[in-house]
Amino acid sequence: MWIDNVSLGRTRVFAFAFTLHEQNSQQGISLPTAAASASNSKDPKKRAKAVEVFSQPKDTGSGFQKGTQLSYLISALKERKGPIRLEDLGAYANVPNVENDPVLVKALNEHERVTVDPKLKLYTWRPDFQVKDKQSVLAEITRHARGGAGVSMKSLKESWAGALQAVEELEKEGGKGWEEDKTTPSFNLTSLVGPSSSLSSMVRLLSLLLCVGAVSARLRNPHDRHRPRAGPPSIARSLADEHTHAPRAPELPKRATTISFANPKAAQYLVDGTKIPEVDFDVGPSWSGLMPISGNANETRKLFFWFWPTTNEKHTDDLVFWTNGGPGCSSLEGLIQENGPFTWPTGTAKPIRNQWAWTNLSHVLWVEQPVGTGFSQGVPNITNEDQLAEQFAGFLAQFLEVFSELKGKNFYATGESYAGFYVPYIANYLYEHPKAVDLKLKGIWITDPSVSYDLVTEFIPAVNFAIKWKDVLSLNSSFISQIQQVGDKCGFTDYSKKYVTYPPAGPLPLPSQSYVGSPDWAGIKDECATWIMIYEAASMVNPNFNVYRIFDVWPVLWDVLGFPGSFDSQQGPIYFNRTDVQDAIHAPHINWSECSSINVFVNGTDTSIPSMLSVMPNVIEKSERTVVMHGGIDYVLIAEGTRIAIQSRHSRNMTWHGQQGFQRPIANESFIIEGFGILGAMHQERNLTYVEVDLSGHMMPLYAPWAAYKTLSYLLGREELTDHTNDAALYPSAYELYGSASSKKVVNRHRTEL
Repeated sequence: MWIDNVSLGRTRVFAFAFTLHEQNSQQGISLPTAAASASNSKDPKKRAKAVEVFSQPKDTGSGFQKGTQLSYLISALKERKGPIRLEDLGAYANVPNVENDPVLVKALNEHERVTVDPKLKLYTWRPDFQVKDKQSVLAEITRHARGGAGVSMKSLKESWAGALQAVEELEKEGGKGWEEDKTTPSFNLTSLVGPSSSLSSMVRLLSLLLCVGAVSARLRNPHDRHRPRAGPPSIARSLADEHTHAPRAPELPKRATTISFANPKAAQYLVDGTKIPEVDFDVGPSWSGLMPISGNANETRKLFFWFWPTTNEKHTDDLVFWTNGGPGCSSLEGLIQENGPFTWPTGTAKPIRNQWAWTNLSHVLWVEQPVGTGFSQGVPNITNEDQLAEQFAGFLAQFLEVFSELKGKNFYATGESYAGFYVPYIANYLYEHPKAVDLKLKGIWITDPSVSYDLVTEFIPAVNFAIKWKDVLSLNSSFISQIQQVGDKCGFTDYSKKYVTYPPAGPLPLPSQSYVGSPDWAGIKDECATWIMIYEAASMVNPNFNVYRIFDVWPVLWDVLGFPGSFDSQQGPIYFNRTDVQDAIHAPHINWSECSSINVFVNGTDTSIPSMLSVMPNVIEKSERTVVMHGGIDYVLIAEGTRIAIQSRHSRNMTWHGQQGFQRPIANESFIIEGFGILGAMHQERNLTYVEVDLSGHMMPLYAPWAAYKTLSYLLGREELTDHTNDAALYPSAYELYGSASSKKVVNRHRTEL
């Protein structure tokens, strides 16, 4: 994921004045012009806050109403329980400056379940029940049952995180052998509970009470309502089925792992695949936690990782590393929304199996790096990519000491967006320091990458992008005419036609009239800031304009990670901020965010030269295979810019195996997956493969997972992209993959069926 350029240390102050006019009886937009006053400036990749409506399961609203913000604070306090300072609570709940809001402070102080220490100003959640073990849970159930009242499982769980497991254990101990009471649970509870009631009778009653509680609570909690807790199995299933739109999967066998680790230290990282919160199916064992970047006893810098073994018993010799970009964006986003074994897409209330999981093909290691990203710990102290690569290699060395069975594996580095810097530099470091880690680096895979100057990847191709997608972006002819004039003035018009030839005619000149100093974001002249002008115009027509995928429109979907697009949004408590999730994956109890609010490079500046102008040629030459992909409807980084970068030769050049760029056009070969059709264009020369997927956005494994899957299979040497004889066999359904029918081939499907 790419985040705004303020995080890159490329702060840009730019504002626009817009004028609306009528043209051919339709509303249009005139060209934005640079504002003279800096006082009205705004971040071009962040829109001003405006009231928005989210189609999220609960707490519907813009996030700016006091009631919604109070709900976020209460939910966060329930998770953290306290004691916690108000400003820390606000940060955890994504409600900034709550301590300066007298309305929210008063409402929080007066809440019946909130306790406030007036001297220390610490807030604590007072749960409904004072339970801390199995016996106290049973005692509480008994007390309520004798009074003829039911017990809410939701309240029990909020009172004690272990309540669910305690109830399940009580049911196993005393509830075996009884059958479902098919009558409506409206009976005389007191008659079923007496001084001599057996544990079996009590647990039976408990189960029925919880069913009643589930019915009354399921509309209040978007997660619990899809995850039945206790009670007769058939009743529990019926509660789940009521809100399940897809066919229910058959019962799957408990998954076995394809690797085990002898080092006792590995056990402390083990994650039980049956106990990951909200994941109501067994995803098998995995290992996660913090690992230092060096063997120094006092090392404070640690990277958070989550390792998943492959489910493919035939291919256990490969290890794929995945990183998101940013810089400073978490790879856990990639894991649970792109290419991990389970996925939680936006707009859905619970996770599902990922049919296109990369673990189907290889062991995969997701790492939050560099230091300062996600759960990773320590003070960031790097200024360039060489230092980043050295720290990552140090992490890998420590990781392999604990998980030594992975030593000697074939290694592949992959990532997206700013990983266009990360991955090639990491690969180059490993090639130049072959003894740094005990792995066999074979190749790299990057998608929608930042590989050249911002001028090349964003501003030069922005005009052609706007013309091509003017109907999608709702840009009228007046705007298009004026943006073309900007392109003419700044040297962007027909740049690719003039200079991007096959083979290249020589150096590709940068239009010097368009920037001052550096051809990066900070150096672009205001009058040549085409990318920003188009962004502002498109956002005015479509407030939900999403630079990651330009086809997105209203409504804004609820996102469990709180990052549904490139627009401002404030959504409910985030999955990885839940203490039960943090405990399950051995993560520290900190305020996690998808993209870091601190600089992961000193002063927010990465001083490295873009990879296609520096280390990429060396990486291609030393790798068996190198894959670069790009989505056609990504506006963060534009596909035409990557094409320019591949052919580039400025003061430095993209020359590998003795030749500059591709020698033949990226036009004559189609990227095809049998059963899906033609997805875009591809080209292969001298160990470099370039693939464009026409209708994919910025995050390829999310928006076109089948395309990412096939190219990863190619990277691993399992198939050629031009060979389609095994396409159907390579893409089994999730049920066939994990069930008894895993060896069967599936019928080819049209792309619209998925």
